Amino acid sequence: MYKVIDLFSGAGGLSYGFDSNKSFKIVAAVENNKHAKETYKANHKDDLELLSDIKDVDYNLLNEKFGEVDVVIGGPPCQGFSNANRQKTGIINTNNGLVKEYFKAIKSLKPKIFVMENVKMLKSEKHRFFYSRNDKNEIDSFNIELREENIVISEQNIFRFDISLIAEKQSYREYMINKSLFKLLNTLSKKRRDEAKVRKFLCKNSKALLRLMESEHDSYFKPEFEVFTRAIESQTYSSYFFEILEQFINFEESIKIIEEIETNRLIGNYKQIDNLLVAKVYSYSVIEYIDKILGENYNQFRNVVNAINFGVPQKRQRFILIGVRKDIPYNDISNFFEYKENKTFTVRDAIEDLEGLPVSLVADVQNKGINRVEMTQRNDYRHYICDSELIYNHIATKSTPTALKRFKLLREGQNFHDLSQEMKSTYTTPERTQNTIYLRIEYDKPSGTVVNVRKSMWIHPKKDRAISVREAARLQSFPDSFIFKGTKDSQYQQIGNAVPPKISQVLAKKIENLLVMGGEMSD
Repeated sequence: MYKVIDLFSGAGGLSYGFDSNKSFKIVAAVENNKHAKETYKANHKDDLELLSDIKDVDYNLLNEKFGEVDVVIGGPPCQGFSNANRQKTGIINTNNGLVKEYFKAIKSLKPKIFVMENVKMLKSEKHRFFYSRNDKNEIDSFNIELREENIVISEQNIFRFDISLIAEKQSYREYMINKSLFKLLNTLSKKRRDEAKVRKFLCKNSKALLRLMESEHDSYFKPEFEVFTRAIESQTYSSYFFEILEQFINFEESIKIIEEIETNRLIGNYKQIDNLLVAKVYSYSVIEYIDKILGENYNQFRNVVNAINFGVPQKRQRFILIGVRKDIPYNDISNFFEYKENKTFTVRDAIEDLEGLPVSLVADVQNKGINRVEMTQRNDYRHYICDSELIYNHIATKSTPTALKRFKLLREGQNFHDLSQEMKSTYTTPERTQNTIYLRIEYDKPSGTVVNVRKSMWIHPKKDRAISVREAARLQSFPDSFIFKGTKDSQYQQIGNAVPPKISQVLAKKIENLLVMGGEMSD
């Protein structure tokens, strides 16, 4: 059998195709999330080494234990950035280093074939990493092209503080307040357009706010805290109060950006453009980095695939990179990207038979499963998906009265933006809400990309309720025998993060054919 190591394994969507193919054996997997790890273990019956933190993996020990590894698979989280001029948001995602950890594993294990799955934007020139002192030597040795980027931090002066002076002196830590206090004040600022929401929030949180501000008695913000304290104690929330609060939040977010730049050791300098403080830094292409680190050792095959072409009832586009070691005699696997099923499946094909089943609102009730309702005719998709006598994880989110009112107003294909203004009133900025929020999915079409459908509040095509965990799993092509573990929210998240198993089945078969045709015999 060909030996497989699964990195960033999640619940096991990418490994499913290899685990269900008798030519492969998964010998080790790495996953840091405890709930996903529990799910992975429950659905992989063979003994395997299940590790937690990829940064602690000793690849020499794995090589000693398992010998040559044939295939490495994985989907390292990677968000990069596509616009360095963003303000007031996290500019550097800590997950980006995990792509480098993935390729560190490839260089150490030297598998015959590796597969990396990721966001479709990864192949774009816009998907980039920041150049930092942490990887300067490596990037310089690769001679990777750098591009200048400007990160807008803030206006030059806020209150009585010179932001550029704080940045140059690297004294930003002195201006950082307690995280809990910032979170409360930031939430309060976001509710400023709705007085009723402000009063409700402060009724619940005023004591905590006053206590936390009191604990910051030596801070630079004594005048601002005095304004906030007077307003909270007198329950008088004037426009001046919210103006000071908004400026304060802007200042703290600017400090947080400086902290990110310095903590991540970005290479560059601060400069003034008009009345703005800007960090001039540098970036490089993720794809170019991958090309350089692999060097001449692997032939690469990469493209964006759509899950719908693999028999998944979902329009989901993901980037797949397959590397084949150059000493493998037969190493062309480009036909994987041309794969297309003869039939397109819909939401109805996937979940209609679950419509009449009771849905639980509690995760642990479904340990024993419930009996399925057999339909007179099974379509091809349901022949594949209905591989268990019992239905597990048919659980859903308990909806608020307001959410239920919205559910009843929306028809198939409609979303939050089709609601009246009155029904949008609980949202601070409804115009910025994504089209996937409160989406009632359509029975006779494939679904859109399944993410965390609980957070998106996807609605069943016919029932006035949220899509269940099992329904989301079916839209991702997880068969009914695949049982998810952990909290309800974590189950939704595991499914949204996963590679559809039907994609991994095709991928495993293509890799098996390549290894066999190349004369690479399994043990």
